[in-house]
This record gives sequence, C-alpha cells and structure tokens, in this order.
Amino acid sequence: MDPRPMRLRDYRRSDFELTWELDQKCFPPGIAYSRSELRAFLSQKAAETIVAERDGRVVAFVLGWRRSNTEGHVITLDVAVSARRQGLGRQLLVELERRFRAVGVKRVHLETAVTNRTAIAFYERLGYRKVAHLDRYYGPGLHAWKMAKTLDGTGQRTTTPSPRE
Repeated sequence: MDPRPMRLRDYRRSDFELTWELDQKCFPPGIAYSRSELRAFLSQKAAETIVAERDGRVVAFVLGWRRSNTEGHVITLDVAVSARRQGLGRQLLVELERRFRAVGVKRVHLETAVTNRTAIAFYERLGYRKVAHLDRYYGPGLHAWKMAKTLDGTGQRTTTPSPRE
C-alpha cells in the first residue's frame, strides 16, 4: 500500500496523453481505445471524467457519460498496476455515481469481459448485476457481460436482479 496521498480531480485536456497511455496499459490491443476513440468519448458534452493523481501524476481515471437524462454509462475505469488494491477504483466509481445521481441519473451500466472475473467480482461488490450476455462484444470469441446498477436518491445502492440469476 502506497502511503502517499491520492487526489481525485476533474479531467483536463492536458491529461489526454497520460490517460490514453494508461488505457493502453490496462487493456489489451483491440480492447484498449484508440486515440481517436478515447478523444471522442472525452469530448462528449455529457462526459464525466475523474482522474486520480499522486505526486502530480495520473494513476487512474474513470470515464462515464449520460446516455439520457436518467441513464449513465461507465465507458472505462483504468487503474495503474502500481495503484491497484488500494480502493482507488472504488473511490472513482462511487464518485462518478454520486455525480450521476446529482444530475438525475437513475441507472448506470457498463460492459466487462466474461473472462475478467476480478472485474466482475469488483462490480458485483458495488451493486452491479449481470443483465445481458453480449456475444463477440470485443471481437470474435470475446464476449462481455452488460452489468447494471440502479441508483437511488440517497447515495445508497439498490440493485435490479439479473434475469439470469
């Protein structure tokens, strides 16, 4: 556990290269976003991006956006290997949910590889549930789970059971 303080803040355009490089390290080729894809997501008016920095260096970020007035989507959650297992992913996701809730978002969803048991367990601990199997979401033979969470107005988590559970 790194004892140096971590600071959450809003994304700045000057963070682009660092966030793109982090995404490349966190996900394999074909799943990691290209520069143009990531830039397009970050530039959306409805985008909400929070970065975590330590000693002035970006070590994690979460990117989400509002798909509608009541629906949010977690595009990506990236945490540097050196910053994992310190609760940072949880802090970022909880803060994103708080911001979504503040603008009226009632339901959040995300996608994760069916083979990524660590991520699935992480999201389930935070109240997300599997709601759909997405064949070939990441390409041939690379399937995903669509996971969702219903937000209430108090910051407490509520969940919608999966039809497959």
